[in-house]
Amino acid sequence: GLDLCDCMFSSQEGTWLPWMQAAPQFQNQISGSSMRPVYEDIVVPTKELVSTCVVLSHLLPLGQHVLCTGPSGSSKSTAIRHYLAHWEEKCRAETKLLTHTRVALSALSKVHNLCRSLESNLERRRRGIYGPRSGGRCAFFVDDLHLPLLREKTSGLPQDLLQEWFDRGGWHHRRERSFCQVVDAFVVATAGCLSGVGQALMRERAMRHFHQLRMFLLEAHSLNQVFTTIIDRVGTALSADSDLRHQVQKLVTASTNTLLAVQRHFLPTPQMAHCKFGFRSLWRLFQGICSVRRIDNPSILSLARLWLHESL
Repeated sequence: GLDLCDCMFSSQEGTWLPWMQAAPQFQNQISGSSMRPVYEDIVVPTKELVSTCVVLSHLLPLGQHVLCTGPSGSSKSTAIRHYLAHWEEKCRAETKLLTHTRVALSALSKVHNLCRSLESNLERRRRGIYGPRSGGRCAFFVDDLHLPLLREKTSGLPQDLLQEWFDRGGWHHRRERSFCQVVDAFVVATAGCLSGVGQALMRERAMRHFHQLRMFLLEAHSLNQVFTTIIDRVGTALSADSDLRHQVQKLVTASTNTLLAVQRHFLPTPQMAHCKFGFRSLWRLFQGICSVRRIDNPSILSLARLWLHESL
């Protein structure tokens, strides 16, 4: 049977349904072009991605601020981009104006960098009041909000600007030297793990304004689903040969099992805390495999050599 977290209650059906069945509107794949999809642009809907999109669809239209936390490789940014693209397309069909802007923070980011990025997407509506252009709504997607780390810098963090915005309804304009109130805008952000030794930390005063969603690493069956679909879409060399096409599932399963074994045995050390193996490692492996356009003398041996070359 299914676990309770694997289902959602459908008010139309009056029963509990699996996420993939209860929310079909988020199961459309996204790619740069329908004729020639790009590897980097393909989004494969999984149970984890669909459930996150459903929760975002209940919070963001109400103007609520959302913070998605989780380890690296848990598809936090992918789920948010997937939903924002779907929501913007839906608003365009209903002749409603909605825009979203992504702001990526790093270890070198300063508070004025975030302030400049936010102000560049706002316009003055009347004295002291700013909002998105053309009178619409704007979703600011702030990626890696936990950077720079709290233990490395105690003041002037980008999260301090958001805290002032949420507490007072705006912030002080640097150029005009006056307080500007911000309307019709909200924030959806991502951050690393917020607990544990050596992990990213954020101030509680800033976190209390967010609805927090915790995301976890993809399960083995979700990883198999993702990369099997990607190879079918963009794996030109594998799709061209019928014998190799039947070996795709075995190739993906072997790669997933290898990743899980590496995660169990090659744990990060205090000196190499940044050396972690996760979804991105598997993603780069299949990126190299899918970039091959032609295989001379296609056979299972040549496919194994290609896999070994990209794995090392």
